[in-house]
Amino acid sequence: MEYLDFSSVITTIRNYISDAHSMNQIDMMYQLFVSFLSSDESLDFDFDNGLVCRWFNGQAKISPRITRYYMDNHNRNRLAADMHRNVLPLMYDSTMAVQEIYNILVQDTTISDKTKARLFAEYSCVPCSISNFCFMLWHGTYFCKARCKY
Repeated sequence: MEYLDFSSVITTIRNYISDAHSMNQIDMMYQLFVSFLSSDESLDFDFDNGLVCRWFNGQAKISPRITRYYMDNHNRNRLAADMHRNVLPLMYDSTMAVQEIYNILVQDTTISDKTKARLFAEYSCVPCSISNFCFMLWHGTYFCKARCKY
């Protein structure tokens, strides 16, 4: 069984990025978290190749510094905008990727029916599903309480 976590979502997204873009894991993190990396909170932060690999494989949680930054509603909206601007254009079938993430959400028994219902309501289009990405970043510890807007 797959869980709706960073590893499953980022792997799904990466599977739909065209080979023509040949993006490695570190490059993907720079594209995804560009707002965080441009902030004062990341002045002494850098992506460690081994740690990013563990994030992608589900062996480690995302850095608390990144999750703390995106807990703010304004920054969460920046994440949605960065994803919309930097990641979605690289994908050859973003709608299918969202469908796969949706399927993972449906099958994840660790997410309550109430939370699933709220997330399903926001699944009308690719950018709206960014809120599910936000939820996934904090699944198990925090919940995405406000909708992401780009």
